[in-house]
Amino acid sequence: DFGSGVTYPVHDPRTLTADKSKFVSPINASDSCSGNYIFMMSDGEPNNLANANVNTKGITGASCSNESSASGNGKQLNWYCMFDLAMWNLSSNNQKKVPIHTTTVYFGPTKASSTSAQATITENVNNMKTVATKGDGDAFQATDEAKLVEALTKTIKKAIDAGGTISAPGVAVNQLNRLNHLDQLYYAVFEPKPLSYR
Repeated sequence: DFGSGVTYPVHDPRTLTADKSKFVSPINASDSCSGNYIFMMSDGEPNNLANANVNTKGITGASCSNESSASGNGKQLNWYCMFDLAMWNLSSNNQKKVPIHTTTVYFGPTKASSTSAQATITENVNNMKTVATKGDGDAFQATDEAKLVEALTKTIKKAIDAGGTISAPGVAVNQLNRLNHLDQLYYAVFEPKPLSYR
């Protein structure tokens, strides 16, 4: 109970560690074939520092790049940290040792009434695109629910298409007696062009 009469449900133990200090990753490190994606949706405006540099250093082991050039600008430092995290997630240096792609969605207005507000929107959209580029993902803009659903659908479709493989096992047959099979198995795996097998 948080004092307002509202009681929040107990956390799902599958999502947090026992001490509730960390999230449990859904990524199976031994599964190198699956696509792993972060789908980041934002209005594109980091509004304070919120320990971004400290948290980034705790995850990656390094401070955010260009930290000194942000010179107290918490919003700009947040962007630098997001760029670094997207690249780190994509690299084999991340904690799971599998690439994690970052796709972004700018969910908000694309037009503003003033020049300064329009410049802020343009800057935010461009920074969201940079996060997606550094994370080998896609960048989308959504101004309504339909565009948001389209962005989610395209991301899921891309993940499915990237993970598709076809296999064709074959058992060796004894050439002297065709009723007997040898103890050898040929198992070919290849990845087709996307959508060529559907």
